[in-house]
Amino acid sequence: YYDGGRYYKGAEPCRRKREGNTEVDLTPNSSLDTCREKIGGYHPFTDVTTELSSDKEQAEFEDLMVPDCESGNCPGTKENLDTARKYYFDGVQNTYKHLSTFPDYSETDGIVLAKFKAYYGSAYTPQEYTMKALLKEATSYDNGNQDFTNFLGKVFSDFPVEGQEQSARKSSRYVTVKIQYFQKMEAALYYVKQGCLAQTNLESVSPCLTAVHEWDLARAYFTGSRDRNDACENFDGKIGKFPHALGDKRCSNFKTCGITQTTDNSYSAVANIKLMNLFRVGGDYVYSGNVTGVEYIIKQIESASLVPLIQATLRFSYKRCYEDKKDDKFMAEAAVFAHAILPHIHTCSPEDAGIIYRNTEIIKTTKSTELKCDYFAVQDALRRNYDCLGITCEDVGGYYDGGRYFEGAEPCQRKSVE
Repeated sequence: YYDGGRYYKGAEPCRRKREGNTEVDLTPNSSLDTCREKIGGYHPFTDVTTELSSDKEQAEFEDLMVPDCESGNCPGTKENLDTARKYYFDGVQNTYKHLSTFPDYSETDGIVLAKFKAYYGSAYTPQEYTMKALLKEATSYDNGNQDFTNFLGKVFSDFPVEGQEQSARKSSRYVTVKIQYFQKMEAALYYVKQGCLAQTNLESVSPCLTAVHEWDLARAYFTGSRDRNDACENFDGKIGKFPHALGDKRCSNFKTCGITQTTDNSYSAVANIKLMNLFRVGGDYVYSGNVTGVEYIIKQIESASLVPLIQATLRFSYKRCYEDKKDDKFMAEAAVFAHAILPHIHTCSPEDAGIIYRNTEIIKTTKSTELKCDYFAVQDALRRNYDCLGITCEDVGGYYDGGRYFEGAEPCQRKSVE
């Protein structure tokens, strides 16, 4: 309790619990502590400091691909991509070495990884998309392949490897890390199912403390260390490198920022506000050993997490189809965001997944008239599946810029209940 430049006597901030009031036999990162710093509004019970730093590895990876960005000159070369690939996959001069190991929980497949394997194949790993983009090769999935040799480089882009760079950057941020944090929630669920209540000091509590730690890790990977807003605002307008950041980027393009739904992304995206609350409730369910509650919250998080990915798919599909300047970047971004949502769409409608894939596939062309692109087919295919995905027209909004919605991309209307 603070006022007049000082804390009231006896009302100073608390510190880590004393030995008599916590589980002291466990390792420090697994001991309960209610005074840790918040992560995007979520209060972790355990120490996740190391894992939060994984977004610093992502930042270094991106800097290696386009090393001169601070000067405003971001050329990017094949040599830069080779250096970044060795850093990411071989650990060359990489002090973190986390991203290439994701997902690091494999005892059971969570609801998201299971869908990715059902669509792309049982051998699916999220790193393949990133690796093939860096090498300028084709993926080898059962469905939804992309051939990165179709990028035309300088002929069709701002710099020679722009399409490859965007594909590698966004697949690591929004697919690899997405699967990682969902697998961490799956790990938490696995340990909760062992049967426990976290509010005891019995030896049997260990599985549930492990579950609490895994849930905390999920939130850490969702947010990262650079995106630490604690409520409904983005402090200083800083946006990070992990999935949380995407919602706050795209909300300004779809009028879904803040509880009043504006284009001002100094306020958190509505999707992120929902996710913040869902993680909080899920953490309580994990903490109390509520299996049914944890399963329900994970499903709700899956739905809410799709909103920024769908917004990004719509935005870059529109740019791919209608921007005067056609380039590898728009094609790369439409493809990678489609890659992130196709398994979810396929679960609802294989036909609509096929429509989205065919209109976001990376193809080789120098003429915009040859570009296979039907934005409205993509938009309609997505909207037909909102109910199945557990989201609404209001959640996604419409593609907006310059004080107006783009023609034909206005928000859809929720079906009336007769």
